[in-house]
Amino acid sequence: MIRKNRSVLVTGGANGIGLAIAKAFLKNGDAVTILDVDKNGCKKFRKWAVNNDHKKAMAIVADITEIITHRQIIDQIEKAHGPIEVLINHTGIGSSKSLFETEPDDFDSVLNTNIRGPFFLSQAIAKNMRRGNIVFTTSVHQDKPLGDATYAMSKAALKMLILEFALSMADKNIRVNGVAPGAIRNNRNVPAKFTSVPLGECRGRTKDIANAVLFLSSDNASYITGEIITIDGGLSLVNWVFQKTEQIPLPITIN
Repeated sequence: MIRKNRSVLVTGGANGIGLAIAKAFLKNGDAVTILDVDKNGCKKFRKWAVNNDHKKAMAIVADITEIITHRQIIDQIEKAHGPIEVLINHTGIGSSKSLFETEPDDFDSVLNTNIRGPFFLSQAIAKNMRRGNIVFTTSVHQDKPLGDATYAMSKAALKMLILEFALSMADKNIRVNGVAPGAIRNNRNVPAKFTSVPLGECRGRTKDIANAVLFLSSDNASYITGEIITIDGGLSLVNWVFQKTEQIPLPITIN
């Protein structure tokens, strides 16, 4: 069973996978807020919501790394849609730089966006949750090298963060899970050919991720916490490591 009329926050919800997740919750009948630094993307989301008669849609232009703004964001959402029951942490960036090209500012930017911001936003929201769901978007690169050290490292850290949050929040009846996408067609630079995927070349769709997130946030998954669902067409089943000749988009799961 998937309940309706929940207050849902999707970070990084203006494009790609994040947008697909936000639309899936709206189509389910939930009240959805997206949070994104992409002002134009937020504008397009609002327009799409109006054109499709989704009256409970809101977009907030904000930077998740600015911890000081989190309380104001939460208050704004609660005033419009009530207490947040579902938090989808999808915001993520990569530096697309090699190990020896990475500067301290690159390192800080990726870790602040992918780990620090989501950590403290989740902490602030969970304090007032009395039954709810938190889902993080991680990546197959939580376990596989990519050639973008800061990105892959941040996703590996996110994997442990999910486990720690699930353990710490269980007594509040808050379930914490994750999804780990592989090569997904997200209207960006998906390669024309990626032959390592057993189920097909670049077969993944944004709705494949959105459907899994919707499931993890539903009562159908009421006894699941601390789990990460890999959605990669079987990529993780093969003896695969990053090869530049594959022309994998860097990173492949950014919103």
